[in-house]
Amino acid sequence: RKAKEQGHFLSDVVSATWESLAKARVPKAYLLALLTARTDFSAVCKAKALKEDKARIQVQDRDFVRSILAGAARQCFVDEKGNHFEVESDGSSVLVTEVQSAVTSRLVGTSLAEFARRLHAGAYQKAEVYAAPQRASGRLEKRGKEAASTLSALRAMLRDRRSANAANTTNNAHAMA
Repeated sequence: RKAKEQGHFLSDVVSATWESLAKARVPKAYLLALLTARTDFSAVCKAKALKEDKARIQVQDRDFVRSILAGAARQCFVDEKGNHFEVESDGSSVLVTEVQSAVTSRLVGTSLAEFARRLHAGAYQKAEVYAAPQRASGRLEKRGKEAASTLSALRAMLRDRRSANAANTTNNAHAMA
């Protein structure tokens, strides 16, 4: 009755201040004091409920992402653009190799959650685990051939130096004897 006289619902006052009421030595006196306050306990209850709902939704979303990624662990996927997505063995992250740049990056946070949602919706096709993503140009293959020929030339130079050093060492040993 006193709550209605003050323009409050008793359930809202108790719900909004339950933690404090539970700790109070004389909860009835504390409750009567709260009823005289000019606080909008209904708004406090609504804000508290919204905060709890938001936290619950975040937990559900996190659990959904974890379950999708755990199911896709150690698997590779390709999107419609040809980008290559590799879910790591623990399912906690995804490595992305973009077809245009050949740069590998890691999905985290909201990007990881978006990947899980799109994977669940069927936006990606399963690919071979060790399949290299197809490149838009032959630029990488050309670089690979250039690197191989440069490496071959360096190895030949090292062989020549080693044989020259071995010959000098042998000549010095004969000269000293």
